[in-house]
Amino acid sequence: MDPASGESCAWYHGFWQYLRLLGMGTSPLGHAGFYQEAFARLRLKRARVLVAGGADYSMLAHAAAACRACGIEAEFTMADWCETPLALARWYAERESLSLRTERRDLLESSAPGGFDAVCTHAFLGHFQPQERPRLVAGLGRALRPGGLLFLANRLRPDAADQPAVFSTAQVEAFAAEVARKAAGVPGADAASLAAGARAYAARQTSWPVRSLEDLRVLFEAAGLRIERLSSAPMAAARSTLNVPTIAGGADYAHVVAVRP
Repeated sequence: MDPASGESCAWYHGFWQYLRLLGMGTSPLGHAGFYQEAFARLRLKRARVLVAGGADYSMLAHAAAACRACGIEAEFTMADWCETPLALARWYAERESLSLRTERRDLLESSAPGGFDAVCTHAFLGHFQPQERPRLVAGLGRALRPGGLLFLANRLRPDAADQPAVFSTAQVEAFAAEVARKAAGVPGADAASLAAGARAYAARQTSWPVRSLEDLRVLFEAAGLRIERLSSAPMAAARSTLNVPTIAGGADYAHVVAVRP
């Protein structure tokens, strides 16, 4: 349930599961190598990790996989303003025997207590207007212990206007057609229903663009964080070339690792 409107959030959180299944969603899977490298920078045997926001349990799953690969025993906390992704995360954690606590809260309005070794998130900044991001990143930085790391991957839109990225009419139809085409190859999938879900998703989904690595450098340094890595690359193993909001296409993604001094 959307806490702002009281409406069902199934158009987003529910449909997102199908996008991941069809290989169209902007998933942490395309940045798994980056997250593993970022967690390796911790050089710890035990770590407290905050997962900041999520459409579902995917960021948690990739954080857990990265920790296992690095030999880190992690205690996870996931925070989001919607109960749905938190419930999905608890479902996943129970099945994977992960240590997880969840917090339903607005990451703009409140901060977790300090002391986390790492804060990680994915494709998160687009949910916040540019004027909100300094408060967001500052709050995430305060959640870290001194020496703790904040890392994220986020799409770059260098030519975007100073307004939300939304689907055009043509993009809505191209998106629905691509979903139907891919769904036709999935046993048991209802291509027509998923195409309708795609139109409903595209009609409501918006994101505020992040334009450049320099914008991110300024944002993180203004929050008192020191940049350790700032780079960009297309999403690895993208399975859709469709270039519309929230779908990877051939876009570059920023990779940021910052430390709290």
